[in-house]
Amino acid sequence: MRKSILISTAIGALIASTAQASPTVDGNYDASYGAATASVLYNAAAPTSNFGAPTNENHLSAYNIYLQSDAGFVYGLLRADGATDISAVRFSNLYFDVDPANGNGSDIGFEITNQRMFAAGYAGYYNTPDLAYALSADGLGIEFKIAMGYFMGAQPGLTYDVGQVFAGLGDKVTLRLSQSYGYSVAGGASYGPDRLGSVILKGAVPEPSTWAMMLLGFGALGVTLRSKRRTAVSTAA
Repeated sequence: MRKSILISTAIGALIASTAQASPTVDGNYDASYGAATASVLYNAAAPTSNFGAPTNENHLSAYNIYLQSDAGFVYGLLRADGATDISAVRFSNLYFDVDPANGNGSDIGFEITNQRMFAAGYAGYYNTPDLAYALSADGLGIEFKIAMGYFMGAQPGLTYDVGQVFAGLGDKVTLRLSQSYGYSVAGGASYGPDRLGSVILKGAVPEPSTWAMMLLGFGALGVTLRSKRRTAVSTAA
């Protein structure tokens, strides 16, 4: 009985691990994001192009940042408050640290609305047409979906720091800087060690056929255990 309970628990845990819904990339907030990982404040006097000294302010609009990951992708949503007219600046440039344990700052960046990436501090771009993004109907939301492979290895044509370390499955990547809805750069130590938010790169979820084989295996194991138990009871009798 105890072994059967353990098997049922294991199956439940495996199913539960795949149950979390992923956001729909449509520019709108999905409940699966949960709470915002960071908030950027509005201040008309906030400096622009302040990469060397990022703050927690934007000169055109306040906005919240949400991050999530699933098996294969990193998702994000930026949602402006609409207090000012941002119709001309609906863009987002984001800088990530793929090896935060090394404490060497941003490593790669993405121009979300241009669908291209770059290595922080170096010239050149790598086009990422598979980087999906969407604007909300009201123009206040910018949502994106990035394949985790871009965080895990060098891309052709880009120059990286010597000895650049990339993330692996189970590793954390951190959003350090956001230049969105205008040219002020949000980030910096005031946000804490996770800066504007961190996500874990998760492994692939088993395909349906793999699940079927796993469940059959658990079923066969259960039958074997029951058979052994009946044999033991019969022998004891």
